Amino acid sequence: MLFRSLLPASRLGRLLVPAFFLGLLLLGLALHRDYGVSWDEPVDRLNGNVNAKYIAERIAPELARRQENYHLIPELATYPDQDHGVVFELPSALVLKALGIQDSQQAYHARHLMIFLLYWLGLLAFYGLAQLRFRDWRLALLGTAVLLCTPRLFADAFYNAKDGLFLAFFTTAMFTLAYLLRRPSWGRVIGHGIATGVTIALRVNGVLLVPLTLLGLGLALYRRRNPRATGNSAVAWLLTAAAVTMLFWPYLWEQPVTHFLQAFQNFSRFPRGATSVLYGGGWVSALNLPWHYVPWWMLITTPLAYTVGFILGAVCWLGRYATRLPRVLGTYAGTLDVLTGAWLLGPPVAVIVFNSVLYDGWRHLYFIFPAFVLAGLHGVQALLRWRRQWQRPALRRVAAGVAALLLLGALEPLWRLVRDHPHQQVYFSLLSPATIERGYERDYWALSYRAGLEWVLQHDSAAQVTVASYRPEPVYNNLQILAPAQRQRIVRAYGPEAKYFISNYRWHPETYADSMGREVYVLRVNGLKVLSVFRRP
Repeated sequence: MLFRSLLPASRLGRLLVPAFFLGLLLLGLALHRDYGVSWDEPVDRLNGNVNAKYIAERIAPELARRQENYHLIPELATYPDQDHGVVFELPSALVLKALGIQDSQQAYHARHLMIFLLYWLGLLAFYGLAQLRFRDWRLALLGTAVLLCTPRLFADAFYNAKDGLFLAFFTTAMFTLAYLLRRPSWGRVIGHGIATGVTIALRVNGVLLVPLTLLGLGLALYRRRNPRATGNSAVAWLLTAAAVTMLFWPYLWEQPVTHFLQAFQNFSRFPRGATSVLYGGGWVSALNLPWHYVPWWMLITTPLAYTVGFILGAVCWLGRYATRLPRVLGTYAGTLDVLTGAWLLGPPVAVIVFNSVLYDGWRHLYFIFPAFVLAGLHGVQALLRWRRQWQRPALRRVAAGVAALLLLGALEPLWRLVRDHPHQQVYFSLLSPATIERGYERDYWALSYRAGLEWVLQHDSAAQVTVASYRPEPVYNNLQILAPAQRQRIVRAYGPEAKYFISNYRWHPETYADSMGREVYVLRVNGLKVLSVFRRP
């Protein structure tokens, strides 16, 4: 019922919009088995099982202790990652248990499909948000396509239950906020409270929704002048969000305030992440990043046409507000624009001001990208208006020419999605491969190890093959998504006794010495060396 009200009135729109999302759903079903296992996924799955054990011990302790591997699962009280949100990991663990899935390949296939389905819902929420703002299904669908066809985010939609899902959940919460501000009701207040609580329970920096919601309610009060109703809505939303956060985050059950503050502090100054990052050709401390770290990473990993569209949209946006700010703020569209600006600029500014820890590029801030796309849609909207309204034919041709160039530029990420599959996670829009190899993180999730292992199995007929890497996790992780017969052929080894050595060049961007063996396989993505397989004599 909610999204039905946002469907376009035109017959063409009512055909294209459902067809787009249905086609996207079928695409996800076809592709979800293609990706490797990311660095954190086994630990994330363990987080879900740890919390499931914690709950089971309180509901049915005798039944819990009879479960297989019960004694192998750590206790939540002493678990190092106890403060991580499990709003996805806990239900996914229960789903796998209910379905009786035990084989690791089947488990990761199911996991990647569940991640994609939730991301798909996030794209649906983005469409609804853009439709509420622009009242034009064509712009809303265009923005959704841009968000979908951003190569790094497309890959993350299948395996990244942290940054990718946080983008989807945060966008959904912004949609419920916009829906609430359009026509307040108790049902919409409760709905936004649920969306807020679930987002915070996924990742603690979802608390950014609190100032954004208060800002939106404040602007609604400015428009409607109804302080009592606005205050009641704020209280009901906040209570609902707090209750849902606690419900879906078992870590908070015993000491809600203390544990929440601890989780927030740990996230902002994460003590267990990378201590240094490869940036600009050298190693930089993750505890003291330069201010340009986030904007530069955004620039070099966002398709150029999207960046140009964003700049055009930002100029049009600022021009509109500079001349009539009070009048614009008194409109619903103006309220959504202010919220979009705060969504886009607030987190990066907070990272710079508070010197927060970031690593692996700007993945921790992927959730601001939908706001980036919304800003760019203002530029597209302006071009369409100029094309219709400008009186001089020459100027209309300029608008049409700029729109055509943006459309042509948008074909590049679409082409790269197809050509680079399933390694879109190493997409760069600027810089040469040589520059990237010397100075920036490449496949930091180590997904490419799946391709390396598959190459070894295909080109070595031995019954068992020994494989090593600079760290054991990438080989172990990606073994889990291979077929059982393939897994049995790989023997993990350490040091020179291994026949093959695989590297994705994380923490080692330099060329390896000849002592590692002969390079027998190189995985390149758009000319960028992503992974090498060395064979020792």
